[in-house]
Amino acid sequence: MSVQLGGAVVTGVVVIALAWMIVLRGTDRAQRRRGIGTLIVGLLAGLPVGGIMLVLTLGTPELLGPLQTALYGGFVSSALPAELAKLVILALIARRAARGRTHRGFDTFDGVRLGAAVALGLAAVESAFYLAVEGGWASTVLRAFPGVLIQTATGAMIGVAFALRSVRSAERSGVWPAWIQAVLLHGAYSFAVLGMIEVSYLQMVTSSNLTPIIAVLFVVLLIAALIASYQLWRVFRLARSD
Repeated sequence: MSVQLGGAVVTGVVVIALAWMIVLRGTDRAQRRRGIGTLIVGLLAGLPVGGIMLVLTLGTPELLGPLQTALYGGFVSSALPAELAKLVILALIARRAARGRTHRGFDTFDGVRLGAAVALGLAAVESAFYLAVEGGWASTVLRAFPGVLIQTATGAMIGVAFALRSVRSAERSGVWPAWIQAVLLHGAYSFAVLGMIEVSYLQMVTSSNLTPIIAVLFVVLLIAALIASYQLWRVFRLARSD
């Protein structure tokens, strides 16, 4: 229980810090209200998404090896439901703005902020889900910081793609490429975390030396975190320049 409580505190601190830095800081009252509302939408959407993730996790095919199990869990059980939820929510926000139902439009700065807000809400619920399922301090730390950061980046990427389609009225939308990149980035991270857990357990029960595999998976996680950091910086720069 102490691990779960500590994990909840760590995740909450990370979510609040990122929400302040990305969603709330440097905004007026109306923008803050819109950002907080979108964050709450993400939290509420995380409940059914978490249920879907649980069903998919319980439906993991039997007789899979540790890496195949991690691959299924990372992409099918984790990345696809979460990134699809972000896509749907941000599509509704962008459509509502396009129809003039919001006080302001949906520019690239809104795309970054609101995409990140949706992602932070979903990330908080997903982290809580995996904390309850996996436990352990290593999983807690990896889910709390790199995981929330990567989810924030993927939400901002999708949000900016919708904003660019709205602002520039582009004939060819970049939303689907951005979504595919988000799924790959989120899935690679989750695969690495689940893979390290699965392989570590196998190493413990078989007394085999599987440290090189764990090291490779950790490198995959670091690469995913670096790419996410770069993408978050890139979309911020794009939003500031427009």
